[in-house]
Amino acid sequence: KALLEKALKEAGRSDVEVIDAGTQTIGNMAPTEFTVKLLAGEGIDASSHLSAQLTRKLIRRSDLILVMEKVHERHILSMEPEAKKRLYLLREFSVDESAKNLDPAIADPIGKSFEIYQECFTIIKQSIERLKKLL
Repeated sequence: KALLEKALKEAGRSDVEVIDAGTQTIGNMAPTEFTVKLLAGEGIDASSHLSAQLTRKLIRRSDLILVMEKVHERHILSMEPEAKKRLYLLREFSVDESAKNLDPAIADPIGKSFEIYQECFTIIKQSIERLKKLL
């Protein structure tokens, strides 16, 4: 969320509201230490961010829904099947052409090393850079 908001702001876009919510999260959880560290490297303070649980209401009001993994996609479609036309894996927007032949999922780095977080972060950042040009 924070990276997309930053990218949109840099592109002069103030007409897009970015909301994040998890399909498999408990609400009001803080980001991991690695997430805070990586975002700080981008000039973003995420230390006070808290997670939110995805709801049907949120799905219905969203024009575009981005997920990292197929399991998230399936969960959303089980909640709201008509969201299919607005639902994408974030990596589908990657600027890395070599990624087109890879699994479009971005694996959750929770519980993994800082290096895995960095790899995930790079993929997310590349995808957002292309996405901001399309919005």
